[in-house]
Order: sequence, then C-alpha cells, then structure tokens
Amino acid sequence: MKNKTFGKGLIAGLLIGVILPLFLLATMFFFNIANVGNVLRTVSILDHASLKSLSASEKAEGAIGGMIDELDDPYSYYLTAEEYSDLMEEYNGSYEGLGIYLVTENDAEYTVVMAPIKGSPAFEAGILAGDEIVSVNGESMAGVNAEEISALIKKGEESHFTLEIRRDGEILSFELDRAHVDIPTVESRFLDGQDGIAYISLSSFAENTPAELEENLRSLEKEGNIRGILLDLRNNPGGSVGAVLQVADMFLSQGDHVLWVEEKSGETVYDAENANPCSYPLVVLINENSASAAEILSGALKDNGRATLVGVTTFGKGIIQTVYNLADGAAVKVTTAEYLSPDQHKIHEIGVEPDVEEALNSDDVSVIYSLDPAADNQLQKAMDTLLAQL
Repeated sequence: MKNKTFGKGLIAGLLIGVILPLFLLATMFFFNIANVGNVLRTVSILDHASLKSLSASEKAEGAIGGMIDELDDPYSYYLTAEEYSDLMEEYNGSYEGLGIYLVTENDAEYTVVMAPIKGSPAFEAGILAGDEIVSVNGESMAGVNAEEISALIKKGEESHFTLEIRRDGEILSFELDRAHVDIPTVESRFLDGQDGIAYISLSSFAENTPAELEENLRSLEKEGNIRGILLDLRNNPGGSVGAVLQVADMFLSQGDHVLWVEEKSGETVYDAENANPCSYPLVVLINENSASAAEILSGALKDNGRATLVGVTTFGKGIIQTVYNLADGAAVKVTTAEYLSPDQHKIHEIGVEPDVEEALNSDDVSVIYSLDPAADNQLQKAMDTLLAQL
C-alpha cells in the first residue's frame, strides 16, 4: 500500500514540478511573455490601486470585449448572456422592443434605422428607414452603437420611450411604448386587379421563414392560379444564412450555385438541391436597405438567370457572422467569412445591382408597404416587368 501511495505522490510531483511549468512556459511563449505580463500587471494594478473594483467576470468581459474591439469590425461584438438570449429570440421570430432594425456604420455619428417591423410600435408611430437615432429619453445616442441602443430599449428599466430622430436634417420626436413584437417574416396576397400576380414579401430571414414561405405558397395556390410572383426584399436586413439557403432552394434547380463562402479554412460553394423547384416567373424587388441574407438570395437568383431584379443597388453587407457560445451563457459574434454570388461577384461594400434600375419617387419610404402601384413606383415597375414576361 505504501508503494502505491509513494508512486501516486511521485507522479503528482512530476506533474506539478515539471509538466505544469513547461505548460506555463509554452503558453507564455505562444502568447508573447511581455503581453501576458502586461495583462497580469494590469489585473494586479486594478486589484490593489483602482478606486473601483471589478469582479472576475467583469474583468473577463472587458478582456473579451477589448479583443473583439481590436478587430475594428462593427459586425463583431461580445454578447452578454442576456443579449445572446435576445438575439436567439429574434432568430426565432419574436422579442420585446419597439420593432426597429438598426445598423451602425463606420465613423457615423448616429445609429441608423434600417427598417421598422411592420405592425410594430415603431412602424405605427411613423419611424422610417434612414432615420438617425439622436436621443433616447433625453440621453444622447451620439457614438452609441446599434447593440447598445437595442439593449437599452429591450431590457432597460423604462418601458416608455421618447425617441428623437434626425430625418433630412430635421429633428423629430416620437413617443413609443415597448411591446411584444412578433416578426411575421412572410406576407403574401394576390394583387388587386392583376390576374394571377402573387405578391410575396420577406421582411427578414428567421429560422421559421422557409416554413412560412412554403405555407404561403400553398395558400396562394389554393386561392387561385399563380401566373407569376413578385418577391419583395426591400428593407429586408437579412438574418439566418441557413434560412436563406433553404429559401433559395425553393426557386433554384438542383446543382445551381447559391453562393461561394470564403473562410480562413478555404472556399466552399453551396448548391441548390431541389429537384422540383418552384418554376413560376419571378421578379424581385430590392433597395438600399436589402442586406446580408437578402443579398445572398437576390444575387443567387440574378446570377442563375432565375429572376429579374428591380429597384436600386442593395446595402452591401457581404460578410457572415458566426455566434460562438461561451461557458457562462454569453457569446461572441464574429465575422468568419465573406460570401460571393454564384458568379463570384463581390458583394461586401458594393451590393447587388438591379437588372432594371428604378429609384423610389417618394420621400416616404413607408409607401413600399402600401401595395399601391400608384404610390409605389418600384412596385409598378416590377409589375410591368413581370407582365412583359408572361
């Protein structure tokens, strides 16, 4: 028994006395000994000299956030456990808030509204795409990014908000109450007075979008004879890449390229797999607020000759973010890839160009939700383009 105990002690001693120091030396060499020393010294300074104390978790969050900030990428950021939970809610199609898609562009003074969610408090109040968020409840939002504003609105103590908006140089004030926002990602109907022209709007790409789209298509087919489809991607800020691949698969033939993805590990091409796709004539509406996954779909349909694109050049977000879970329920969202269209056209900071250029004549961007061709000239142009193909 003594020999066994002695043997275990000897092994433990070797582990502690030899292997652990070697591991630490290797780690310090890998990360650069000076940098590791600076981090440890900073922790020591904060612990012994700072008037304000930080918990271990706060130090970890600060270190992680600092590393992400060094990427100088507005699409990469640290998510607390609460923020990560909120993000997953949005992917699942609902959340508590005002119903605004926001984006913070590099060097911009204020965060900008990409689009209001139809039927949300923001939409009903008259918030428009392109509005700049100047203040929230009297607090200036200059230099405050989209994620911080979203967190303030969704999880702040206040449920009533006064938003100051800058629109065309004029400051406007809006009163809104936080509410449960369901995100209906697909809406469809036959257009009045247009025999057999089906209109389908995709407001975003959530996990439930492919199933919603299939259900809407089945309902339209039961309701009447579809001669052609107008697919509206205007003000669609994107969403799940998995969802948009499934949607593209509904319209593209088996073997058609959907997109090329360039990652550190190499290049991958994703192809459609549907042997029996939807074959109705298709015209797609795009605008400057069609972004990310909406650009994947519009680029895929254009390059494969499956649809005619009508509108103006899209937003130009041709990069993909991956969300990685951390041990405490938090997460980091990091740009991990750039995507190209099927013909390998670059999209990031360039966008997808329409086949038929048509700028919106109205300064009121909300007319795109009216389904009135007399008010929405882009819709009228798309209808004319589709009818010419029938």
